[in-house]
Amino acid sequence: MKRELVICLTGIILLLRMFYSGYINNANRVRNHNPFRRSAVVENNHLHLTANSDNSPLLGKLSGINFQAVKRLKAILPLLKDNNDDGEVREKLQDAIDFISSVEAFAFSKSTPVSPLLTYVITAASKLDFQALHGEGKLRADLANVNNLAMITANGQVQLLQFLTRQVKAKNILEVGGYIGFSAFGMAEAMAPGGKVTTIEIEPFFCKFINDTAKERNVNIQVKEGAALSVLSALAKKGEKYDFIYIDCVKYEYSDYYKIIMDNSMLNREGILAADNVIYSGQAIAKKDKDGIALDAFSSMVAEDKNVRSMMLPCFDGLLLVQHNIPS
Repeated sequence: MKRELVICLTGIILLLRMFYSGYINNANRVRNHNPFRRSAVVENNHLHLTANSDNSPLLGKLSGINFQAVKRLKAILPLLKDNNDDGEVREKLQDAIDFISSVEAFAFSKSTPVSPLLTYVITAASKLDFQALHGEGKLRADLANVNNLAMITANGQVQLLQFLTRQVKAKNILEVGGYIGFSAFGMAEAMAPGGKVTTIEIEPFFCKFINDTAKERNVNIQVKEGAALSVLSALAKKGEKYDFIYIDCVKYEYSDYYKIIMDNSMLNREGILAADNVIYSGQAIAKKDKDGIALDAFSSMVAEDKNVRSMMLPCFDGLLLVQHNIPS
């Protein structure tokens, strides 16, 4: 099982290297011939895309790293003058924007389609009006300035989580931070027969959606409503163990989650822990705010932990994978 996992992750790294090494040579060809080429517009700090092939919310979302690349490249365009030299630079810059904007739609089109259940969940998320829900008292947090789809785990990342879940034949799965349940339902589809996903979520509205959908679709998901640290500590005291743990919650609490999990042996011997948003649109690299500093400290702590082996994937918004360091 370890050998297959190493092969799987090695393949991912090779694909990422191929992507970056082939970028310059392929940019012009992609712009001229790629049917998935998109126009990208930044409005109110959110990226909106229109794809020639499909306008569904699944294809309309760039994940963190690509989002930031496009946003930062587009910020350069207005600085260029309309002279011949800058005109050539502008064209090459637009090539780069178009290429980056097309990659995820292209990858999505060449992957196994997500299930009707996951399509239903992400479509429901796309229709949420956070401001209205907060005004009606249905949301505790004021999320008016948050993009409802930006909070969803990237569809390609959910498919990767499914691969990993199948690889370890996970039967008991824990998710720290459920939101509307996209990743929870994705992992539930891939878990071993008779398995269960436990997801922690603080917002009652999201908890109800997950509970109702799980009941309607006969999916074994248990929702634990409450603050992540409190619920996680309670699960640890009960001696709960998991084959797969996915963290996507309060960013400055990641180190605390990790300590609770590892100090209480909540991750089974051959299990996998995955932590999302460890690059966090570059904030972890820049270390300029509370979340960025905390995420950098978390990743450093894991990298220095001799009891585990870890690898950060530089895709989506940064995904950190962790396993126990078991001698061969």
